[in-house]
This record gives sequence, structure tokens and C-alpha cells, in this order.
Amino acid sequence: MVLSNLRVFDIGDWVGEELPRSLVSLKVRMCDRFNPEAWPPNLARLAVNECDLFNPAIWPSELRTLEVYNCEDFDPVAWPVKLNRLNVLSEKTLDRVTWPVGLTKLEVGNWDCFNLRTWPPNLLTFTVRFCEQFSPVSWPTGLVGMLVDNCEI
Repeated sequence: MVLSNLRVFDIGDWVGEELPRSLVSLKVRMCDRFNPEAWPPNLARLAVNECDLFNPAIWPSELRTLEVYNCEDFDPVAWPVKLNRLNVLSEKTLDRVTWPVGLTKLEVGNWDCFNLRTWPPNLLTFTVRFCEQFSPVSWPTGLVGMLVDNCEI
């Protein structure tokens, strides 16, 4: 039997432990620290929810979808190379200077203030939810779809 999907709940610290190599989808919820030293080679989808410390130095090479919900310390220095879909629901604002080049779909929410100065260069669709102040400094040039939900403009 090959394990391709895994959901892990309330694990405390997960630092350095190996993950099954056959995984293509991983969901982690409620952990203190989540920082694997090595990723499964074909992991394409990662969802991390309510992890206090989640800031990987390295990313899965095949990761295309990343969902991060309520992780206090999420502020990546680098992005997964093949990432094309990013959901960030967090009270901390991500005001990025650099974005993943291949990112075509971005969904954000729960931010006090949304005022991105730079946008992902190839962004096609954008969703923002539950934002107290939505006032972008600029707009993405290739945007074909946008949803603003429960935000003050």
C-alpha cells in the first residue's frame, strides 16, 4: 500500500522527522513547530493550519499549492519554485517584495490592512476576505478575476 495523502493533527513539534516518500498531499494542523528537513519528492499540495512556527528553509521541489492558515511566524524568505496557487489566511500581513514567478492564483484573508506594493508578476485571479482596510497601492497588470469579500474599501 502506498500512502499518498496524510492529515496530521495536534502533533506538538515536528522537526527533522521523515515524511513518507510517496506523499503527494499533506495537511498539518495544530503544531508548535513544523519544519521537516526533507520533503517527499512528489509532494504537490501542502496545507498548514495553526502552527506557531512554520517557516521552512527549503521547500518541496514539486509543490504547486500552498495553504497557510493562522501560522504566526509565516514569512518565507524564498518560495517553492513551481508554486502556482497560494492561500494565506492569517492576522499577519504579508507585504512581499518578491513573489513566486509562477503564481497565478492568490487568496488572502484576515489581514488588518491590505496594501500590497508589489504583486506576483503572472497573477490571474485574486481573492481577499475579511480585511479591515483594503487599499492596494497598485494593481496587477494581467488580472482577469478578483473577489473582495467582507472588506472595507
